[in-house]
Amino acid sequence: MTGSMRYSLLMFTVRRCARHGCAAPAFMEHDVCFAHLEDRNAALASLKAALLPDTLVMNQCFDGLELLASDFSRCRFVGCTFRGVHLNHVLFTGSSFRLCFFDGSVFSSCDFSGCDMDFCSFGNSGIIDCSFENGEYIHVNFNGCNISEVTFTGSNLYDSRFLKTRLSYVRFDNCDLKKAYFIPDHEEATTYTGSNAAEAVRDMEHLYL
Repeated sequence: MTGSMRYSLLMFTVRRCARHGCAAPAFMEHDVCFAHLEDRNAALASLKAALLPDTLVMNQCFDGLELLASDFSRCRFVGCTFRGVHLNHVLFTGSSFRLCFFDGSVFSSCDFSGCDMDFCSFGNSGIIDCSFENGEYIHVNFNGCNISEVTFTGSNLYDSRFLKTRLSYVRFDNCDLKKAYFIPDHEEATTYTGSNAAEAVRDMEHLYL
C-alpha cells in the first residue's frame, strides 16, 4: 500500500507549539508539541497507522517523540526532524532519509539496517544496541554521539563524520570508509576488519581535505 503524508509549508519551516510560553515546535499536524498533546496514545496510533511501507513523509516534525516497539520499515522521509526523540525497539529497516535531523536523541535497540541516508544528522545522540548494517549512510553526522554495541558492518559511510564521538564495541567491518572522518574522544573494542580504513581521515591535520 502506497501513501503520503505532507503539508504545504516549505521545508524546515517551523510551527511553534500553541501552548503559551512553549518554544518547542508543533508535533506533526498538531497545534502543540509532543509534550503538550492531550492524548498521546491517539496521536501515536494515528502515526503508526499512517507510516506504512512505501509511505512518503515530507517536512514533518517528530521532535520529542517517545516510542516503543514500532515498525516504520521501507518508509521514505524527506526534510523531517526527529530531534530529542527517545526510540526503543523501533524499526526503520530499508527506509530512506534525505535531509533529516535526529540530533540530541536516544536510540535503543533500533534497526536502521539497509537504510539509504543522505545529508542527515545524529549529532550528540545516544545510540545503543542498534544496527546500521548493509546501508548507504552518505554525508551523515555522528559528531558528539555516544555509540555503544552498534554494528555498521557492510555499509558505505562515505564522507560521514565521527568527530568527538565515543565508540564502544562498535563494528565497522567490511565498510567503505572513503573520506569518512574518525576522530573520536574515546574508542574501545572497535573493529574495522575488511574495511578500507586507510582511506578514512584519522587526524585533525587532514580534517578538511
